[in-house]
Amino acid sequence: MPDLITGKACTDVTGELYDRVMESIRNDEKAIVIVPDQFVFETEKALFRRCAAKDLTTSFPNISVCTIARISDEIVSTYQKGKPPADEITKNVIMYQAIHNRGVQLSSLGRLAKKQGFAAQMVKTVSLLKTEGIDCARFREFLDSDEAKAQPAALLKKMSDISALYTEYDQMLSSKYTDKLDVTMLAADLAVRHGYFSDKNVFVDGFNSFSGSQLRLMKAISERSKNSCFAFVADKNDDRDIFSTVLTEIDRISENGLPESSDDNSRGMSEELKLVSELLWNGSASDDRNISALRVIKADDIYAEMEFIAAEIRRLVSSEGLRYNQIA
Repeated sequence: MPDLITGKACTDVTGELYDRVMESIRNDEKAIVIVPDQFVFETEKALFRRCAAKDLTTSFPNISVCTIARISDEIVSTYQKGKPPADEITKNVIMYQAIHNRGVQLSSLGRLAKKQGFAAQMVKTVSLLKTEGIDCARFREFLDSDEAKAQPAALLKKMSDISALYTEYDQMLSSKYTDKLDVTMLAADLAVRHGYFSDKNVFVDGFNSFSGSQLRLMKAISERSKNSCFAFVADKNDDRDIFSTVLTEIDRISENGLPESSDDNSRGMSEELKLVSELLWNGSASDDRNISALRVIKADDIYAEMEFIAAEIRRLVSSEGLRYNQIA
């Protein structure tokens, strides 16, 4: 089962996860660290510095920092021969062929299927289903469920037509091409089937939510890896509902319930900033505690906001003597 690290905004949950990574490579084991795309470079730098501080520089190659897309591609390429990816034009053409295939009977969408743009709209519909981790087999299972049968007859007919098109389209596409939207779902299935994570230590950081297909891969990691560790900024005892999304994701990944969140100020957050974090959204504007060290700026739009931030950074460097790497 996964090891879950949760903490409030003042808690360095990432730093604690990095400590677990150091423990793995100190024992000559490999570590896979999965982060969002925008954090890959900074994560690699931070882990290298931590390795250097702990005299583990020679073990740094045992750490692999990657995104969900990259680890998915690696899993699929390990167990399946590659096929060329399908671009949008190819998808639209295949969907058009699926719509006009005589073997596909459309009882509700037949008239709409003759209209221009219907194929492109169906490609978007299928893409949404895939993004949520619903492949054509799962969609068919849903149609056979009591929940689906309780829906209005007209809606059920439309969903049945969509399922028929989805199945035909997916079979035609997968025979010659790969769909990038399928890769993460396929990677999750292949990882479970072949035990890809059974001898691996996997660490996941920097996410607030997952798509349906990504969640399937996360569950494969949490249930099948040798060791897994997930770090989230969250507090299950916060009654403002601002952590509801991430807490739901934690609950889906782990069957052991939500852990208690740390309140340790390991990030060295100022007391004023901690106070604002507590008061924000809870209607306690009359609180008389001192937060004079903080400023709140109102901007007309995102461009004005960025202009102010850029000017403020320039002022801090030129007038206050700060270095750029001292500004967050």
